Amino acid sequence: MLNRREDETVPTEIKLWRIAENGRPKPVDQDKLDLESRLEDWIRDDIGLVNDDLLVIGQQVPTDHTGEIDLLAMDSEANLVILELKRDRTPRDVVAQTLDYASYVQKLGLSEIGEIAANSDFLDGQSLEDAFSEKFGEDLPEFVNQAHRMYIVASSLDSATERIVGYLSETHGVDINVATFAYFNVDDREMVGRSMLLDEVAVQTRSDTRKTSKRRENLTQAELREIASENGVVELWDRAYHGFRPISQGTTRSLSTLSFQIRIIGVGLRSFLSIVPGWSSAEKGLVLRVRDQFISEWFNIPEDEIQGVCGEEVKDFPDVWGGERFLDADRLDRLIKLLRENTPSN
Repeated sequence: MLNRREDETVPTEIKLWRIAENGRPKPVDQDKLDLESRLEDWIRDDIGLVNDDLLVIGQQVPTDHTGEIDLLAMDSEANLVILELKRDRTPRDVVAQTLDYASYVQKLGLSEIGEIAANSDFLDGQSLEDAFSEKFGEDLPEFVNQAHRMYIVASSLDSATERIVGYLSETHGVDINVATFAYFNVDDREMVGRSMLLDEVAVQTRSDTRKTSKRRENLTQAELREIASENGVVELWDRAYHGFRPISQGTTRSLSTLSFQIRIIGVGLRSFLSIVPGWSSAEKGLVLRVRDQFISEWFNIPEDEIQGVCGEEVKDFPDVWGGERFLDADRLDRLIKLLRENTPSN
């Protein structure tokens, strides 16, 4: 094994061959990437360069610590993923900075994450919920950011970064890895190849086995109905369930909601409203989380008509998704009638 200085970087070694006119393979020499900042642009345009299972939600994201996160993404389990470019920083600096960002990210809730996504141009005007559903084919979970992941992105790797990241993952189960890229220019055609420092499956396995999961089993429909009963709204619960179930093509449960879904060809099941029994009360009514825009598009009903039936949104719930309303029996019956009359025939 060759010895090298702690700060000496070695380009990612990826072999590439071109098939010559005589049919024989000819090795292609690796070139030096002129600007490592170009990596950020490439990854921004195609996150699959690092991992296909990611949805980018922000770039140069401000933190209340020092600095800005180069790229922030979300995976299919709604966990946040930090992508930090090494640039010309020392191994200690880039690893410390990435871990510092992780200490900030772990505190973010749904409202803060939604604000980050809304302030970026990655979702093309979609809500975080819609972008997540489109990317992963399922609804955004009720509880997000239960864990986080980190990637350091570089065009070359030094022994110190390799040793520190390996130690964090292999000894302490930290979900961190390094993605390095090899650059080729063949007849003025640019190409890149990617290599991971650590095996991704092994990193995930170590992380999963060393952390105590915050996830709990979703409540059953009977348990959610019991909560409605305890809050004095079981009759409204039953009214809502029997009213919305024939309109929907499926239901899904969480720790606090029963959601009604519609199947969209090429996308899958998408929730259009949810019952939230824990926030309901006999005095104010049954809480429904109503996705006005989605219902308007699917059922072809003007949003102001939906809002007129459902009433004003409630803004004082914790970490609100949006669209929550208290509905009494009259408003509930009017909403059921409106959706039934406008349910698409196919």
